[in-house]
Amino acid sequence: MLSASIGLGLFTAARIVEQVRTGIESLPEGQINAAYALGFSIPQVYKEVLLPQAFRIILPPLSSELTNCFKNASVASLVGVMELISQTKTISEYTQNSIEIYTYATIIYLIFNLSLIAIMGLIERKLRVPGSLQEVRNEYDDRIGNSYPGLMGGMITTLKVLFLAIIGGISLGTVLALMRLSGIKALEIPAKLYVNYFRSVPLLLVLLWFYFAVPMIYFWIAGKYLQLDAAFASCVVAFMMFEAAYFSEVVRAGIQSIGSGQVNAAKALGMTYGQTMRLVILPQAFRKMLPLILQQCIILFQDTTLVFAIGLTDFFRAAYVRGELMGLLTPYILGAGAVYFIISVSAPWVYNNCKSVCDFDRYLSWLALFEC
Repeated sequence: MLSASIGLGLFTAARIVEQVRTGIESLPEGQINAAYALGFSIPQVYKEVLLPQAFRIILPPLSSELTNCFKNASVASLVGVMELISQTKTISEYTQNSIEIYTYATIIYLIFNLSLIAIMGLIERKLRVPGSLQEVRNEYDDRIGNSYPGLMGGMITTLKVLFLAIIGGISLGTVLALMRLSGIKALEIPAKLYVNYFRSVPLLLVLLWFYFAVPMIYFWIAGKYLQLDAAFASCVVAFMMFEAAYFSEVVRAGIQSIGSGQVNAAKALGMTYGQTMRLVILPQAFRKMLPLILQQCIILFQDTTLVFAIGLTDFFRAAYVRGELMGLLTPYILGAGAVYFIISVSAPWVYNNCKSVCDFDRYLSWLALFEC
């Protein structure tokens, strides 16, 4: 047993010495210079300054080395030491229950080593060098965690603007498309002018214009000041009216893609123009144009970042402000960009999967229930 202990000790020492040397070399040279300036001798420098910090640094590999030492003790059975493995072999030969005996031995090794790892982990947390990368990461995680409510509030604002703009834009865009296809000049010309105007001006300019115009118009109409958040209300109105110009072209293209036979068949059944559009043409047009509508919704989702210009705190602005306050602007901006990228990429994938498993004809046929 003595020879086995000495041999295992020398073998383990050769490995630990490299770990200690690495820990000492990782310390700044200023530590040694400061110790010498305080009048420390070389033994004092190592005892009071270098070795305590070096051991704190190498605790993770040192814990691995301790578990290896316990496992390597099984080699002592080769020189006749009755350690755990040797006893396991002897018992298995007498009982003829090899699987059970070796299973128990494995459980003993697992319990001991896992307990040792847990103890070393606790010691590592207690003795971690201040300012280490782990502490910096934990501080960074805490900062991210503290920013989570603000970021989620910004995302909720973004989604509110997005959904309201989509609903209002598609509704107004459908009306504009019907006006352009009505054949009545009094309806066709204003709709055409509206679409061409909003497709010709930048969205940022529209946002700024509505930011000043919406409260003023509301005061003229209602005779009192706008009680809602002026920035939020103006953004929703601006996006609705701006996107309506693009949705109207999508809907118009879908209506024009429907064959004239559909309209003639509806007339033959005695349907009015409104019934024909509502029950026959529009459901098919929307189904054909769903990919384009989805594409425009994704563009709208990305364009919501422009509300930053008028002070509305959306997801992008929340990430920007918190990143700037915490000195982590680049990580926050990259993280926000990753969120926009993931949502924009996953939306078409979700649509394609839903399209493959859902029967859109069945879901769109509910419109026929409203036939007059």
